[in-house]
Amino acid sequence: MDVTMHESPSLATITQCSRRSHRKTRTGCMICKARKIKCDETKPHCNNCLKRSVQCEYPTLPPTSSDKILLSASDEQVANSPESAYGDSQLSLDLVNMELLHHYTTSTYHTLRRDPVQRTLWQMTVCEIGFSNEFVLRGILAIAALHLASLRPSRKDFYISRGIMHHELGLRRATSLLPYMDKENCTPLCIFAALAGIFAMARPRTQEDFLLVNDKGLANWMVLMRGMSSIIGSATPTLFSGPLGPMFQNGHRRFLLRSPEPPMDSSVHGEEVKLLQQRILSSCVDPRLIEAYIGALTELHMSLNVLYTYAETYEASDAFIWVFRTPEAYFVLLKNQDPGALCIFAFFCVLLHQLGAHWWAKGWSTHLMDQIYRLLDDEHRYWVQWPIKQIEGMRIPEALCAEEWSHVVVWGTGQRFRVARADKNKEKLQDYEPCTENAGYPYSPTYPAQYYSTAIDREAVGA
Repeated sequence: MDVTMHESPSLATITQCSRRSHRKTRTGCMICKARKIKCDETKPHCNNCLKRSVQCEYPTLPPTSSDKILLSASDEQVANSPESAYGDSQLSLDLVNMELLHHYTTSTYHTLRRDPVQRTLWQMTVCEIGFSNEFVLRGILAIAALHLASLRPSRKDFYISRGIMHHELGLRRATSLLPYMDKENCTPLCIFAALAGIFAMARPRTQEDFLLVNDKGLANWMVLMRGMSSIIGSATPTLFSGPLGPMFQNGHRRFLLRSPEPPMDSSVHGEEVKLLQQRILSSCVDPRLIEAYIGALTELHMSLNVLYTYAETYEASDAFIWVFRTPEAYFVLLKNQDPGALCIFAFFCVLLHQLGAHWWAKGWSTHLMDQIYRLLDDEHRYWVQWPIKQIEGMRIPEALCAEEWSHVVVWGTGQRFRVARADKNKEKLQDYEPCTENAGYPYSPTYPAQYYSTAIDREAVGA
């Protein structure tokens, strides 16, 4: 069929022409059609049917609104790929999404929170909200897809592509609703923001992935999350009295745990934050930058207080509340790879490290620390020795050694430390190979326990 037009054909026209001739385009559920009212086409139950408490029934053929066609086209492409085990595209759409939802309600939800009550809410209530808000349901399916990708390597690429598709469509809708947030959509928007944060950590990362920012500014999920934080205050009564009230009330209780006590000079982590603040401020004269640094460090200190005081009940929200509370100006500095901002970010990695047991957070603390370390000069690398020490077992790339011998990297705590060696011309982290453990060195509080690297004669370690 010739689809050439004087104007560019619409997506609906192209999709309709590409279908078999015996299929016809229909929109809306049959109940709304019988009542002759507009259907919002939310599946599995449109909002009109939900409000009237009637069984919502859709025609066998899919609807053709632009958003549904986009979903159908994307799913058809995935289903027809060599990785798909399903032949018919619509059958694949139904079965795959049912598989994802089943996996979420039986497995994935359990990995999102530690508290049993919160887990039940994420298993049941969040899904119910998703049935009335498509972007939330897409967020759920996206997380489940990435979880399955981590569990089933043979179909990893298929699940990842499916997860990215659902996430991007959900993110597009949620972002468009953000300026119009009201008591009806504030709860689902908050849920999607939380799901988007987890998705950002669970999706495959590149070597340059910096999680919070990219070369354009804040990461998309950060824009959504920080946009939510500016509105949540006015919507608190609605959130607390809504279906996820217990979840938001628990979040508020966790927030109240944040305190400047103990003060910086009465705890090890507080002293380290205070020392970092002194170092940063001693080299900064711009009042605007000073305000950004102090704001980020103050929130960081309170986050670390929660971590070291309530480690047994530590939740992901305890780490990411720092993202909500830190001034916008700090993230501009981080995007520009400002050394002071990078050092503060290294301390934030300690918070992330506590989440490392979760499949979706695994490896992020060491990944980010490696990125930070590579961007810092020798002086600023010395400033981040404490967070490196907390992330035990990570490798620290040595600065280029000007000496003739190979250089040796040493790291560890107390009596336990390791030595790695590499030839002078090897700069990449993966080129550093473990050499020995406790390589005959007596423990010295000024050497291996300090988590620093140094160039020494290879004969000193019997190399």
